[in-house]
Amino acid sequence: MLASFGVEKGCGMRRVERIVWGIVGVLAWCALAGESRGEPQAVALPVEYVDFTLDPDTGDVFAIAAETDELVRLGRAALDEGRVERVATVRVGPSPSSLCYKQFGDSRVVAVVCAKDSRMYIINAKDTSLLAEIELASAGVVLVTGSQNPKDPFLYYCYGGGHDSLTGVVSLRDTKAHGVAFDHSSDCALSASGEIAYRRGPWSPSGFESLIRITGLTENKSVFQRLFYNHESTAPYVPDPFDRYTAAGNRIYSRSLEKFEAALDFVPLCFSRTRPVVFGTPQEDSTSRRDPSTPRTLTVRAASTNTFSNIGKGVTLDRSSPAELGAKPKTPMPRPDQRQIPTRAKLFADDERATVIFAEGSHLFLIPWSDFGIPEEPFLMATLETDGPVLVGKENRITVKPFDPRVTVTLDNGPWGSKSDGGTLLWNPAMDRVGPATLMATLKHGELQRTLRIDLEAEYPNVTLPFAASQFAISDDGQRAVVWQGPAPTPRRRSQSDPVPSGPFRMALVDLKTGKSVAEKTLANPVAGATLSDRHVVLTMAESPACEIMRIPDLQREKSLVATSPIIRVGVGGNLLLLRTQAGLEVYDMKSFERRRTFTVPVVPANQHLPPRPEASMFSVTPDGFWFDGVLYGFDLQARLVIDPGQLPTIQGADRNLQRPGSSTTPSPEGSMPFADAVQRGGRVAVVTVPGTNVTVGLDARSFAENVPNSVHTWRSSLELVLSAWGGGYAKQMIVKQRLYSATADTTFPPSPSLQAMPRGVAVVFGTKLYRWDVPPLAAPDDSKPGPLTWTLRQSAVSLDGSGKTMLTHDVGGGASPVTFTALPIANGISVESANGKVTLDEKLLLDAAASAAKTFVRGRSQGRPLVDTFHDVKAAMDVRANEILGRTPRGVPVAIPICLDAINANGEGSRFQYFVLAEVPTEPLLKAWSKEDTLTRAPIVRPPPPPPRPAPGDPVGRIEKLEQRLEALEQRLDLMTRQFNGLLEKQDGIKP
Repeated sequence: MLASFGVEKGCGMRRVERIVWGIVGVLAWCALAGESRGEPQAVALPVEYVDFTLDPDTGDVFAIAAETDELVRLGRAALDEGRVERVATVRVGPSPSSLCYKQFGDSRVVAVVCAKDSRMYIINAKDTSLLAEIELASAGVVLVTGSQNPKDPFLYYCYGGGHDSLTGVVSLRDTKAHGVAFDHSSDCALSASGEIAYRRGPWSPSGFESLIRITGLTENKSVFQRLFYNHESTAPYVPDPFDRYTAAGNRIYSRSLEKFEAALDFVPLCFSRTRPVVFGTPQEDSTSRRDPSTPRTLTVRAASTNTFSNIGKGVTLDRSSPAELGAKPKTPMPRPDQRQIPTRAKLFADDERATVIFAEGSHLFLIPWSDFGIPEEPFLMATLETDGPVLVGKENRITVKPFDPRVTVTLDNGPWGSKSDGGTLLWNPAMDRVGPATLMATLKHGELQRTLRIDLEAEYPNVTLPFAASQFAISDDGQRAVVWQGPAPTPRRRSQSDPVPSGPFRMALVDLKTGKSVAEKTLANPVAGATLSDRHVVLTMAESPACEIMRIPDLQREKSLVATSPIIRVGVGGNLLLLRTQAGLEVYDMKSFERRRTFTVPVVPANQHLPPRPEASMFSVTPDGFWFDGVLYGFDLQARLVIDPGQLPTIQGADRNLQRPGSSTTPSPEGSMPFADAVQRGGRVAVVTVPGTNVTVGLDARSFAENVPNSVHTWRSSLELVLSAWGGGYAKQMIVKQRLYSATADTTFPPSPSLQAMPRGVAVVFGTKLYRWDVPPLAAPDDSKPGPLTWTLRQSAVSLDGSGKTMLTHDVGGGASPVTFTALPIANGISVESANGKVTLDEKLLLDAAASAAKTFVRGRSQGRPLVDTFHDVKAAMDVRANEILGRTPRGVPVAIPICLDAINANGEGSRFQYFVLAEVPTEPLLKAWSKEDTLTRAPIVRPPPPPPRPAPGDPVGRIEKLEQRLEALEQRLDLMTRQFNGLLEKQDGIKP
């Protein structure tokens, strides 16, 4: 019984099992049948449409008809049911040729261009209203496109023909066209981010080429340069939505086109955003439209972007005529020029509704993803998550986060000095590791596994600016900077053929502590220079006598000052505003803005052929005061140090080859070259001196060219910007290492860097980055070894004090004691104490030497004229120069006395210091002596007697009388020369003949 029961029981269990599995199969079939729509939904369109685009938010389809000059919005609900519902219609220009959907910020628009119109029509995608009509550079536009990046405001349009094919750019920010983005482009495509553009040329081969945008998304215009090029033809480009791949024909490449990834057996036409799938059609399925009897079928295929292999099954579409599909025959209408308006077949991945849409001409198909039988698999892709830019000298935490949490990540080969923990990388790059690095990661899900190469970029610490700046100024405390757009400074003089930049120009105030922009302002004219005080920003415009004084921190105008001539440079220090103009220097009070003092550059009369003063225009502000025209003035406007007396009489004997003391915070053109030349040949771009130190910093540019792999025609250069410091030691730091790209449309170069000195270091602006370098100690501190011998830059007296003995004191620092002082034997009356450097000036002896120097100075400018007359001609200019140095009118003839001292320490190290003291020689004795000399040397006017009557021809008597008159004149001249010679002997040394 038990045995038979058991057998029966076993048979019953098997029967129940078969029933259960049958029910499961039926339910599975029902589920699949319910999920699948069976055949794709075919919609017969009543009009032959030229181009289509999809609204990803609503699923509506926009189409343009070249025959009716309309943009039509087809409702999605009706399309799902196989019906056509024209939700809205917008009249556009004649013969519309292309359209595209674009999101910028919160706005969503559809852009339409026309073959017989020079306008771009911007339609609101939400309510299908016309927002703007933008005037383009030309009619005959054949394509409009844009990126999928909602932060990208640009649309691009292709127009022209042959070698004149161009791609223009339109900005949705101001709804204006902004010229040419790049040339030689019959059509183009944009990567998802809008950073990479792909173009095909109008010739054969069309070129396999990618371009990179070198301008930011905040600019009004996009500028591209070549990234990769091969001399071969290609099919249209289809970028993916993640900026990783680009399809061309049946081949998949990296987004830059440099690396070949895979080949498929169909042509990819669209990528999905939500699933790792690419859809397309085989080339052989695209049959000719000319033969209506030919079966017009098209197969849509799918492939995985994880493995680049076919998945699921193809879906076949029947592209029969609209009449065969049940639509009413359309009314025949004239066809546009098909060479200008090609009918485009479009394939869209509608991720929101899990549908693929195929549209071409009068056909539209909606294919559910379930019809493809695509297996469920996650994205084997990942993104990087960091706390900010990867910086050298700091531990950076880098997380490789997969798109799908089901995917596991393993980090394999990281950059040098890094360590990994699962999907997290800890990396502290050394200071010399600025530049690119590589990280290899393995992504795995079940049986799927993939290795990703992830590019890292280690940067020197920097502040990101709101725009690419051409110049900047930094505050004295190094806490704030003002940056602006405009023409970059160059050691070369701008020629008349150089294009003048047009506005508007942007300016921003940046807090260097937080790295944030405090305030921004737009200016109509380019900024020539700027400087910062504790409460103001002072701006000067190019070739203008006006300067604008703006408040910190809102950059609102507080005051406008107009100088007497165009302003060259501006400086602030000690509550003073200093305007260096073409005529001199004007000093204002920063609180009341009242003019305190004016310094002029004297004009040399045309009849005085004098050598130019080499540093007459030198102007800079230092912690000790400001330099102008060879004189260091304190902020109390009193002269502190005179190193160039200018056009004053000077006792000869000064060291003409002596390097001038002082520190300049402005770039020096010496040893520099234009940035474009520096990049090509390698060289020094600029040099500055760090305030308050003897450290000099130079900015060097270096470039290295290499051939791009997989390309015969593409060479790429990498740019390095290196800061070098010297002065008692040497140090350097690379701050930039990046790629350079060859120009394509306009001849453009990398942005020129700007170098400025700041407390304890320097700052560099390059494009949208500001870098700061605190110069390290150039020599190890050693208390047993004193520093270099240096002089304190001041003089204890500017002029002789009139006491008979003027004392000068000096201070030196550094050097091993004792220090010995000596003075150059320039004139009698100068003595120095070797132990302490005190100099005694014997005023009587020096006044005699100064009188002789004044006479030599005046005689050198007399050109044969009397000394007194020449003195009156040059006295005014001498008084102006002396007044600027002394702060008062001189009490006599000002003469500069050079003081040249040498200091030598116990180690034999020496240093020379030279400056000038003014002697005021009494005017009356000089003029009296010069007047007497003029009288002695002035030749009497001898009027020759009237000529005798002309003798008759043949009369020998007239000839004898003429000879006698000439002999008498010679005797008178000889008597005059004798008297003059005797007078000179009497005057000098009391010698009598």
